[in-house]
Amino acid sequence: MAEISIGPRLTSELLDRVWATAARTGDHASAAHRLEELAATGREGDVSRAEVLLDAGNHWLNAGRPEEALRCYQRARGEGDDALVDPRPFMVGALFATGRDGEAHAILAELDAERPDDPETCLLTGTALEQHGDFKAALRWYARGMERQLRDLGLDTGEPGLDLDDVDPDPVFIELLIARARTRGELGLVPDEYDEFAVFVAEELLKDELDEDEPATRRASLVLLYWPEHEYQELRHRWPDVAESYGDDHAEHRRNIERSLRGYAEQGARVRVAPGSVAGLEAYAAEQDGSVTDGTTRAGYAAAVAQREGAIAWPPERNAPCWCGSGAKYKKCCGHPANR
Repeated sequence: MAEISIGPRLTSELLDRVWATAARTGDHASAAHRLEELAATGREGDVSRAEVLLDAGNHWLNAGRPEEALRCYQRARGEGDDALVDPRPFMVGALFATGRDGEAHAILAELDAERPDDPETCLLTGTALEQHGDFKAALRWYARGMERQLRDLGLDTGEPGLDLDDVDPDPVFIELLIARARTRGELGLVPDEYDEFAVFVAEELLKDELDEDEPATRRASLVLLYWPEHEYQELRHRWPDVAESYGDDHAEHRRNIERSLRGYAEQGARVRVAPGSVAGLEAYAAEQDGSVTDGTTRAGYAAAVAQREGAIAWPPERNAPCWCGSGAKYKKCCGHPANR
């Protein structure tokens, strides 16, 4: 009689271990392969095969292989309603990454019709759109999800004077609040009470609710555009006003980036640095029919750099090279208190 092989139970602890290994080694492709194997052979525990496939897709994206990610997301959708979150927002992001914008927009229309204010779906869909550089559409999804959660809390979203005691410290709510504030800032909108509240809520709640070892997919993500010194000088030569918006000189630009990284991280965001180039920005602006002087175009370029070329995780280890590219150790460069 043939022996039946039974795979390991699929648990959240197992997924967390895979994420921790990938974060330590940077080998997301191996993590994706491992998770696909587990989805095929494992026994369902506290997570479903669909959830394992979603994580596999996320690892493929981090490995720079969006076609493989899309395949996993499609398989997760084929599992039916077993996933805790809808796979379609993940599919949208992968389709955008592979240049299949028409298919992505078709799924967006489907989502809009079927689940217009589910908070998790709103957060994930807004993230896909923000990474694609469509900040207006991303803001609509973030705002929709946040308003739904405020209604669920019995709060009137049209009245000012929110109290922290009224807010359920739910990670999805906090991420929506931060994401809404972030995209409003990218669009140059005047901060409102919710934008100010986002900083306060993040400082008071995220430090307790989001553990440092939690998988990165559960945290808000932000990419900051950084100009290496020679690119900053070229930017200043070509567009002085644009360069000055980053700082009066390159040293101030580095200090501003470090302060922003720390500030957003304290709000609970997972922050990364995307080194930019003038030539790359010009090419991106031409692709998008945008303007180099438009902050929205530059924010979209930062997201594109992170997606196409990768971004630098922050913070580096104290003895690791600094994110600014100086070659010095982080603790002796941008991480030194005198340089913040």
